[in-house]
Amino acid sequence: MLQDCGAIPSANMSEIVMKHILPRYSLEPGQRLAVNDADYEADIKRILAAYENIQNEQRLTYINHLQSAAFVRAIDLGTNIKYWSIPGNVYLPTNLLKALFEGVSGVYMIDEAYDCLRDETVVNLLVRCGAAPHLKDVSAKTTYSQEELNNIRRNNGLERASWSSEIQDKTLRGVENVLALIPTLDAEFRHHRAGLLWNALTDFAENATPQTLQQTFKTTYKWGYSGESKAVAIDTDIVRKLNAVAWVPDSDGELQIPKQVDFETLRDRYGWEEEPTLTRIIQFKPPIIARLAREAGIDPAALDLMQKHGVTAEKLQELINSQLESQKDVPSDNNSKTHAESFNKEVTQPTPNNTNAVSQPVSKAIVNPSSRSIEAGKPDDTAIQNRQTSNRQHEFVSYIGIRPDSEELDPDGKEHSKRLSLEEKAIQFILECEPDWQRTPPNNPGFDLYKTDPNGNAVAYCEVKALSETLDNGPAAMTRTQFEKAQKQGELYWLYVVENAGADNQRIVKIQNPAGKGRYFTFDRGWRAVAVPEADLHTS
Repeated sequence: MLQDCGAIPSANMSEIVMKHILPRYSLEPGQRLAVNDADYEADIKRILAAYENIQNEQRLTYINHLQSAAFVRAIDLGTNIKYWSIPGNVYLPTNLLKALFEGVSGVYMIDEAYDCLRDETVVNLLVRCGAAPHLKDVSAKTTYSQEELNNIRRNNGLERASWSSEIQDKTLRGVENVLALIPTLDAEFRHHRAGLLWNALTDFAENATPQTLQQTFKTTYKWGYSGESKAVAIDTDIVRKLNAVAWVPDSDGELQIPKQVDFETLRDRYGWEEEPTLTRIIQFKPPIIARLAREAGIDPAALDLMQKHGVTAEKLQELINSQLESQKDVPSDNNSKTHAESFNKEVTQPTPNNTNAVSQPVSKAIVNPSSRSIEAGKPDDTAIQNRQTSNRQHEFVSYIGIRPDSEELDPDGKEHSKRLSLEEKAIQFILECEPDWQRTPPNNPGFDLYKTDPNGNAVAYCEVKALSETLDNGPAAMTRTQFEKAQKQGELYWLYVVENAGADNQRIVKIQNPAGKGRYFTFDRGWRAVAVPEADLHTS
């Protein structure tokens, strides 16, 4: 029926291929093709010849026919089973993708055993028909639960919904399979495969269009109620999985979820190269945490271990108290003080004249100017007790610390867990009053809430402080990180102090640009603990 390719008029070649060759590669479910290798190679030559000789205006129709025909010989790299596939379901056998998907079931790659499929012009045609030289974005069934969607609506100020749009979710073909495979590999191969996945993700980010990147990593959830509607950008399925699965190696080679590993470790130890889009959507541990921990003399690995096992500050304090309590019954030599007394002295009583200010622990001086002054660096039990009473009008608290965000006495004298509970009540109250605010992730440095414009760009920042009483009874304090953020953002930064948080008479004190409105900064006796000794001022 078919003539030799060279004898077929060019005007009819594409019609012959579409009518007589491609139909044999139109698979029905469960159907197997009976095409021998010689006939297959001849068909590929005819398909290519028709494409090269067709007029430009007819090429689109021809490509559409090729895209729906299962004329590509493919192989499953996990099972080594061969299949017939449409071009859009296969990857090109690049070195990176072959190494990444080695042993991964459910991923199809062009079978290099066929010489006709290795020809460069054929490869270019297959790419034009949908074969992927990089990771390929595909549609996915959304994994958002109803509870998660309820929270999204609640946090965006319109919890009820009479209608909502279907979420058009996305993933990257085969990546979920790789994430499942990595933990099953021998220890020495895990970090290598994780590195290959990072390289493939980087390759995708560098070659995809901005529109494709946006659609792959973000989708839109729309809903409405009683004439009001909302639309917010949310993470796609692939972003959620990359952040939720333990696939990133730490400094010891153990697999962790990304937020437990800082990217500096991956760069310095494993040679990962930073890609801005990926480091924005994948939530690695901020490097500032490890840096501050080292500056504070804390092993960052200890923080990772606490986070991994869910050890809270309250639980850690219980363990310390239990250890100190058990040591009280241990006989001491020469009537020396107990470990607990030594510990308290180290924390609260630094020597003001110590010439090595950097090594001093945090110094606290609580001063009541209406009564008496307290020696710098020495605790005043009476003043501390006064913090628990309602008579705080004249109390001034000086917190001096060489570490940027050292945890100090709570303004209301509350335990950490109670402080978090009070702040949560304050944030909920703010969101009820001003639904435009959005929550940040937990423990976000510098601010707790933010607002965005229609394009998703942040246009306002808010740090929330919760008081059980009012500012008349005690202060609200900002950390250095929060103050620096306020300085940087200027009029975009707000400090919301919720007085009587959680009570019926709670109210919000709103302060715009708190850093910019400050005109004087008061330094009291407590600062002597970190001052340069007078003797050092005369050394050359």
